[in-house]
Amino acid sequence: MIQDMLGTYAPGTINKSLNALSRALRIAWERGLTKQDHSREITRLPENNARERVLTLEEVERLADSASEQVRVGIWIGIYTGMRRREILTLEQKHLDVDTLTMPWRQCIVYPT
Repeated sequence: MIQDMLGTYAPGTINKSLNALSRALRIAWERGLTKQDHSREITRLPENNARERVLTLEEVERLADSASEQVRVGIWIGIYTGMRRREILTLEQKHLDVDTLTMPWRQCIVYPT
């Protein structure tokens, strides 16, 4: 069954079918229609649903405009500085000014030259 589906369907789609089959087998076992629970024998495929996408400036503006003020600030800090989420989330009010962002030294990574 899996081999027939592999060329046509994504692993996530195949796993949904396997989940339905597994559930049917579990119900059959619970109702005494089978002597053992065969649902445990079904192996699902590994899924890699990660996707990368680069947003256009217009998309970033729409995203920022729909966010709360704090999130909007974080979005623009990330865009302009390249800071990662953790770095942005650990910033404190004392690091932010109207036109200045001061990074605490402990968060800076210094690469040897």
